[in-house]
Amino acid sequence: MSDTHQSVPPQESSHTSEERDTRARELPATYTIRTSRQTLIPIGFLFICTSFVALGWPLVLGWLFLIPIALAFYVLRVGTTVNKTGLILHRIFGDQKISWSNIKGIRMRKHRSARVILLDGTEATLPAVNVDRLRELAVTSHGHIPDPGER
Repeated sequence: MSDTHQSVPPQESSHTSEERDTRARELPATYTIRTSRQTLIPIGFLFICTSFVALGWPLVLGWLFLIPIALAFYVLRVGTTVNKTGLILHRIFGDQKISWSNIKGIRMRKHRSARVILLDGTEATLPAVNVDRLRELAVTSHGHIPDPGER
């Protein structure tokens, strides 16, 4: 038996290089990576369950409504915006802007958010960016972060 396997990944053809060039031209000026909005569904159920307890004794347990409200605010607020000039890290209270010229590299830790390493040696967490979203970050970075899917 002879092995006639193609190399993995397949060799680049003129069709795939044109497709990549087209994708690069169609990149949005800004792109925001956020937690999935589907996360609001269980938060809504938490709000309903909390209401049974809190409305039973509202003067003492009314504060329980703050838990699902805070979680929903977190999901809607926190994220990372990528644009041509750099990154904008949206946190619960405030934003942090980081220009591409201040970034030394990116650190990925198992089961955690990505961290960007700055030139001064400090690190900043990239909200909502984990291993699953790293390629999305690389593609929308306008070439500042290498795509982990390409070799």
